[in-house]
Amino acid sequence: MRIPLLLSAVLLLAGCGKGLSITRSDAMDIVKSGGGVTVSASDMTRSEIMDIAKEATQTNARILVVDSNNLTRSEMMDIAKEAPGLVQFEN
Repeated sequence: MRIPLLLSAVLLLAGCGKGLSITRSDAMDIVKSGGGVTVSASDMTRSEIMDIAKEATQTNARILVVDSNNLTRSEMMDIAKEAPGLVQFEN
């Protein structure tokens, strides 16, 4: 089961996952396995992204938050504080 999760993480980081929607649960599983994920601020709430970021600190997984124009500056700061240096935002 670990191989498919890591493969998913690689595909998402490589941009092959653009247009695919990832659930909070899937993102958490990938991050717990040590893989980085791309999540959309259009598809997830601030608190869901914060939960994923919190989990990322356990494995040093990187998180790319796309559609970040849907978040306020304060929300982005809250998310970044959960995983300093591991979260990147993109519109």
